[in-house]
Amino acid sequence: KDVTTERSVVEINDKLESVLDEAGDYGRFGIFEFNITTGRLLWSSQLRKVMGVPDTLNETNLFSYYLDAIHPDDLENMQQLISNASQHSLDFQTEHRIRHYDGHYIWLLCKARCTIDALTGEAYIRGIAMDISQSKQAEEESKRKSNLLEAVSLLSMNIASDEMLDESIYNMLAKLGETIGVSRINVFRNKGWAEPSGLTGELLFNWNAPGVPSLEEDVEMQEMKVEDAGFGDWVPALKEGKPVYGDVETLPETIREFLSKRNIKTLLIIPVQLDGVWWGVVSFEVINTTYRWQEDEITIFSAVSNLIGSVIERKRVRDNLVKSEMFQRSVVETMAEGLIIMNTDRYAIDCNPAAEAILRMPRAVLMKIDSAQITSNLKRLDGTNFSGDDCPAFRSMQSGQPVVNEVMGFSQKGAPELWVSVNASPLKNPLTGEIIGAVETFTDITERVMKDRELLRNLSQKEVLLTEVHHRVKNNLAIVSSLLQLQQLYTKDDLMKNMLQESQGRLRSMSLVHEILYKNGDFSRIPFDSYLKEIGEYLKSTFAKPHQEILFEISTDECDLEITKAIPCGLIVNELVTNAFKYAFADRNEGLVVISLRRNGDYFVLEVCDDGPGLPAGLDWKTAKTMGFTLVRTLSEQLKGALNIENKNGARLVLTFPK
Repeated sequence: KDVTTERSVVEINDKLESVLDEAGDYGRFGIFEFNITTGRLLWSSQLRKVMGVPDTLNETNLFSYYLDAIHPDDLENMQQLISNASQHSLDFQTEHRIRHYDGHYIWLLCKARCTIDALTGEAYIRGIAMDISQSKQAEEESKRKSNLLEAVSLLSMNIASDEMLDESIYNMLAKLGETIGVSRINVFRNKGWAEPSGLTGELLFNWNAPGVPSLEEDVEMQEMKVEDAGFGDWVPALKEGKPVYGDVETLPETIREFLSKRNIKTLLIIPVQLDGVWWGVVSFEVINTTYRWQEDEITIFSAVSNLIGSVIERKRVRDNLVKSEMFQRSVVETMAEGLIIMNTDRYAIDCNPAAEAILRMPRAVLMKIDSAQITSNLKRLDGTNFSGDDCPAFRSMQSGQPVVNEVMGFSQKGAPELWVSVNASPLKNPLTGEIIGAVETFTDITERVMKDRELLRNLSQKEVLLTEVHHRVKNNLAIVSSLLQLQQLYTKDDLMKNMLQESQGRLRSMSLVHEILYKNGDFSRIPFDSYLKEIGEYLKSTFAKPHQEILFEISTDECDLEITKAIPCGLIVNELVTNAFKYAFADRNEGLVVISLRRNGDYFVLEVCDDGPGLPAGLDWKTAKTMGFTLVRTLSEQLKGALNIENKNGARLVLTFPK
């Protein structure tokens, strides 16, 4: 038998299949061959990839799989096409849906021709099948989008009317639901926050497709507790105006449980933002099947949702406007503070009864006063007058910022002086932000200003008296010191002279405190560094011998001490430095005294050192009965301080006492 022709046909078919397979890698199509006589179906490898069919399905059982995979709505048409092609050898082209091996449906475009094999006489249907799912999806989405835009455009004009608001909103929800094929649409308004359940969503409108249960029968949904329903994690995104959506199976368990009880498979929640504030949400639900939300759809839904929210809110605002205006007028009319509204021409255009009473002017007069008349009678606490642009209302209009607690004096001929505390805020056009005036509120503080002035006068008198007291104390101590000095001149006993001289030093240390207070004018504290320098100079001039060179090193942390602490510290320093001159430098021509006052947290640390031989051996300063040690111990206790005296390259005292 001559098979040359048959072999040539096979080679051509192999080449053709190779070319088609290579092209199928790019175009998602493949070839098929159906043997009408035997019922065997062959798919190219590329067509198997398109369909996701495994190699286990061979040519003997592939046709039965193919018929079973055709979408039920397209099966009858495909069977009729195959039958007609078989009986009449007709070519055909068709589009149909077929189930992918993983379960989802795709669209196929099939072009086929019926032929009779010249060698075997068997009838075949051969052709090409191409996956056109993307183009069909785009076509459907475009059509759905067009229908959606048309519906939104028509209904938006109707919903703007408040006459049939509820009916218009329901019709819009119904048209949206029917156009996009969802099961239910709900409009919720944020009702408010309450502990412990948090935000509550109030159901205002509900549309549901035929056969879908209405949420009006769902008690839980009438006033939905957002946290209890598991939606709390979505609140931040919704507040920012971001839609949230997804298939229920991909959502957190708490949300999944809440939605699954209502057979919801896919959910889209659009936040409604009014003037930048999160007003509520519009939810789109799909029951018993999944749905893929498109970005352009979500954009349209957002616009519609905000339109619905704005119309509902507009009606609510309009219904409450009269009540609000009446309430606000009642508040203004009954408030104790005076209130005046001024325009940008600086004329008063409104006021309340309190303003008339406080300013002692009738409304008719207040409404005629211009800025020149206003400022000519206004003054500050220091007596200077307000200029034309200094008044709180004018400054507020110029700066666009509030002016608070401005004290102003107001005088009228033949009337007592009036003082008020004024707050002013700019009034702005809510649409443009342009400043259109200012509102001033003020309180009568005349009595308070009079009392403050009286207090200032009393305080000034007390300061004069206190200055005189310190001056007299200083002078009296100076007189006592002079008497002691005179006594020294008439005393021949050296021991007595030394005692009188030491007492004179103690008086000087106390007198110096009052002298510094008198000079500085601050009667509660003294700068102790200045005090130490002056007391050091005094003691050096008093006790140092003509040939002695005694150096003082004084350092402080700029500590200011209260008078109750300064005098004891001054006496302690006086006592220790006096002892240094008497004992440490008695037989020396030179010496060093170091005095320091430091801060250490909540304490002061006073340190006094000399470079003499130190305390005598066997002397216990804690029990010594001498005048000096007794005085130092007593004053340390008065300061509630911790005292330590030791020999360390000379005598060293450290006193730590609270501030």
